[in-house]
Amino acid sequence: MSSHCNSNSASEGSVAYGMTEPKRRILLRFDQVHPVIRIAHFQNVTWTIPNRIIYDFEIILVTRGAVLFNMEGQTRRAEAGTLIFIPPFTPHALQTPNAAPYAHFAVHFDFCPDIPPASEQAEGREPYEIAWPGGMQAPPLTTLAPGHWIEQALREIAEWRANEGDPLSGLEASCRLARVLAQLLRWGAGAETRKTPGAGARISHERMARVLAHIAENLGDPLTLKDLARVANVGRSRFMTLFREATGGSPHQYIQGKRIAEARRLLADPSLQIKQIAAMTGFEDRFYFSKVFRRVDGLTPTQFRAAVLFGRSHSPEDESVR
Repeated sequence: MSSHCNSNSASEGSVAYGMTEPKRRILLRFDQVHPVIRIAHFQNVTWTIPNRIIYDFEIILVTRGAVLFNMEGQTRRAEAGTLIFIPPFTPHALQTPNAAPYAHFAVHFDFCPDIPPASEQAEGREPYEIAWPGGMQAPPLTTLAPGHWIEQALREIAEWRANEGDPLSGLEASCRLARVLAQLLRWGAGAETRKTPGAGARISHERMARVLAHIAENLGDPLTLKDLARVANVGRSRFMTLFREATGGSPHQYIQGKRIAEARRLLADPSLQIKQIAAMTGFEDRFYFSKVFRRVDGLTPTQFRAAVLFGRSHSPEDESVR
């Protein structure tokens, strides 16, 4: 499918079942994956989508409320934090129960430009399915913890589709989607697969929500692995596994990223000294803060502040670490 093909209504609208079988089986190697994003958006709606098929792949991330999702004869409740993966030519239906508030990100895509073979219109495709080496498959439902990097990736993809003025943003969006797809295939291949979000998945979700909230509220304090595991009410080893699943990285990486993000915000306030910002964001001293900040952003805090304030008068501080 050409990346220029635009067929929104065909991709996301409800359609009468056409031919769904037999499906042409297409073997795709991992090095052939170059995602083509057809539709990407955020919606806050009351949804009733009767039985339908779509002609490309779709990922839906529920961010608020819940939706009843029916696929392959099973109806499951997908609550906030549930990632839904829908292959093409797979009958499915979605409905928000009791007309309750519901919000989600959705991305329609092809894994690469010409698989299946190019067509002027998506609805002209014949039934097909992608086969992966080793029989790998992405799970249809996966539960994500609050703050998971996949949510941020889908948010950025949706923002790009809303404003395509930057010529490089499309490349960045495709790279983000490729990373999401790689993670889904990893979950499908290994013990991390969570095909049906159940009580265990919800408990893990709640534990990580408590941990991430604790980190956000205590960035200026020491945050030890022991303390975070206690907040999650699990052992250290289990905590590390859950945290990596939730955020895609280690606690140290996540905390440092949040501290630097908060430091950027505080540096926009010229009344705060660098040493104050270092203390407020949990760094042991201003020199270590400056070293870490430069490693992450390529600028010292003072240089970053000058850039943010566009040369407005402030009292620059001498920094030994440059």
